[in-house]
Amino acid sequence: MKLLINSQESKSKAIGTIATLWPEKKYIRISIAFGKDRSLEQNSLLHKWFQEIAEQRGENTAAEVKVICKRKFFIPILRADDEEFNKIIISLKGMPEEQKVRLIELLPVTSICSVKQMKQGMDDMNMHYTEMGVVLTDPADDLGQTS
Repeated sequence: MKLLINSQESKSKAIGTIATLWPEKKYIRISIAFGKDRSLEQNSLLHKWFQEIAEQRGENTAAEVKVICKRKFFIPILRADDEEFNKIIISLKGMPEEQKVRLIELLPVTSICSVKQMKQGMDDMNMHYTEMGVVLTDPADDLGQTS
């Protein structure tokens, strides 16, 4: 599992994650690295998509869409790429759904994705929601890319 701390809020979430896991695990190794992996442009577009999905589908808030997308698109990518992260997710099995959702809200998921992982998750997310009729901001338009 990787924790990203780049604001007071993310620092609080990281501390909360460690505090949540400590009673069960009793042994936690922490490595510290400096720098960032994903682009701010990807992050901005991703949060714009959460809002667009919430507005167009009308079933969930943007915050709820974020949790849904973390679970459906980004957690599987991180599980495949990060054994420690995978162990954390496995440890959630059998946990009541409400508690699991709350923990996933606290877990850094998209914030620890690399640029490549974010692209994969966002491509999968775009395909899924486009098939459902949701019109998402085109990454080429938003990120200044060309097709």
